[in-house]
Amino acid sequence: MDKRRRRRLILDLVSRRTLRTQKELAKALAAAGAEVTQATISRDIREIGLVKVQGSNGLSHYAVPGGRPPEGLREKVAKCTVSVDQSANMLVLRTLPSEAEAVAEAIIGLDLDGVLGVFPYKSSVLIVADERGGARKAMARLGGLLT
Repeated sequence: MDKRRRRRLILDLVSRRTLRTQKELAKALAAAGAEVTQATISRDIREIGLVKVQGSNGLSHYAVPGGRPPEGLREKVAKCTVSVDQSANMLVLRTLPSEAEAVAEAIIGLDLDGVLGVFPYKSSVLIVADERGGARKAMARLGGLLT
């Protein structure tokens, strides 16, 4: 399973289940067909930006952060994006050399409303949004990250 699919799976598992430890997350991933090491899980948790929250029972568990995007994702987009241009329902981000994949993953992690797809290619990222203002909303959100 590639990194992108594994991270989507992690987000799905954490949003549907109460997982308190990396060991529990590893078991859930293995049951879903993704055998990974503890180091990989630790890195994924950090790069996705999962947080630990206290449940109603007083025990902490992993959660998908709400509201603001995790700091690491904001930093990756801000540091590696050179420019952003909009045309109709699409955005094109120019990135530093070899950073398109990382920026695309960060943008996916930002979970922008109205975004239908994020596609890295060389030193560019194409974002396709819905026709109901998705590109405008994404542009506003990305613009706020780049300033």
